[in-house]
Amino acid sequence: MKVLITGGTGYIGSALHHYLRNYSHTIDTVDSGVRGTHSNPNNYKIGYKFLAAGFMDRYDAIIHLAGHSSVTAAKEDPSGAFDNNVASFHQLLQNLSGQPLIYASSSSVYSIADSNMYDFSKATCDTLADFLYPNHYALRFGTVCGCSPNMRWDLMINSMVKSGMETGTISVRNQGVRRPVLGIWDLCRSVERLLTRPHTPGVYNLASFTLTVGEIAALVAETGGWDLTTQPDTPTYDFEMPTVHRIWPYLDTVEKITQRLIKTCF
Repeated sequence: MKVLITGGTGYIGSALHHYLRNYSHTIDTVDSGVRGTHSNPNNYKIGYKFLAAGFMDRYDAIIHLAGHSSVTAAKEDPSGAFDNNVASFHQLLQNLSGQPLIYASSSSVYSIADSNMYDFSKATCDTLADFLYPNHYALRFGTVCGCSPNMRWDLMINSMVKSGMETGTISVRNQGVRRPVLGIWDLCRSVERLLTRPHTPGVYNLASFTLTVGEIAALVAETGGWDLTTQPDTPTYDFEMPTVHRIWPYLDTVEKITQRLIKTCF
């Protein structure tokens, strides 16, 4: 298949680009390069909202990962997040020509901790896609963790491993809150499965596992042989997905993600 990935040089996009190429898909990416310097020879360095009408007609499928990708980024720039995540997404829908659209929604829409532009933008995109583009797959990712050519060290297991490798200690807060976590290779395997095998369009919840923060930290510390300390709790999300859709038999575990991060990134 010939596939276009928007946001294709970011944390998820660069890992997915590498994975899909190994399955003989032809992959182009669109990424303005705002987050990091990783790139590839097949990248169009431009914001996806500036793509000309008709540009995407040449592709068999579109994977949309571009936009403000965290609650923090959206809170710091709510107007930019709305323009990037909602207005430009609406324009993207209008420029498609019926091919499958696989895009990053978020499991954070299930949290009731607070109201913020990130959650609003993701929920709004899901509604727009329902009304305007039937051939869509909204992937509500758990917290994505694992190795990527363009790493994000702020994500939960990634951050714990970085702390363990650099200091020999993991410091954890909010041990009792629950988190759905999606290993980045389970994510890639699920997307490849959607591209190549028939599935019903709509919303899919993706998580390799759901554990408390304390359980995850204990497993990371044990795997790495690091000390574990606790800090006072702070306000944060506490939620799990109502249903997990197993597009792929999930293989990633806390231990496997930790081991790959140690081996590959240090």
